[in-house]
Amino acid sequence: MSASLKIICQSPCLWMGDHLDYCKPPALVEIKANDPCPSTLWTWAPERAEWVYLFKIMGFTLLYVPSSDTVYFVNPAYALRNSCPANTVMVAQCVRDEGYAPRLLVVDLLCERSVRVQDTDPAARYRRLQDLQQHFVEPNCVLQWCGERDALGPSFMDSLPHRVAARVGLGEVGGNMVIEKMI
Repeated sequence: MSASLKIICQSPCLWMGDHLDYCKPPALVEIKANDPCPSTLWTWAPERAEWVYLFKIMGFTLLYVPSSDTVYFVNPAYALRNSCPANTVMVAQCVRDEGYAPRLLVVDLLCERSVRVQDTDPAARYRRLQDLQQHFVEPNCVLQWCGERDALGPSFMDSLPHRVAARVGLGEVGGNMVIEKMI
């Protein structure tokens, strides 16, 4: 587990019920810069970021870390507010920018109030995340910007507090990503 995740995570959670069913490894489709654009909503993946799943279940905020196949209780400084709807599952990236504490960048919604939204249009999922961001404890947990692919040009990427590994398109199925690696 990365040093950043050690700050965010507390003790392991040994019971998750069926909520891990939402956490299938994302289907990553790699494309090149001139390939046709298979996604309508884009964001970025920071270098050294780790994909994780953020849950609000029975009043607890949990984090599933696929690289270790472990679920953890979240440090209160990163926990979703108690007002967050129960049985909500989101996709996030854990990133640590130089000189800053680790952050969770929330990028996609898989389930809300036990209702799967994975097959909902990416723009509709993102609009719903915009509504849910009131439950995030900022600046430790924030909604990551998503928008048009062309907006993620060099001037935008250079303005970020971290290096960028790839542009990432949200898939038509929640949690699936289209990856365009930076050259």
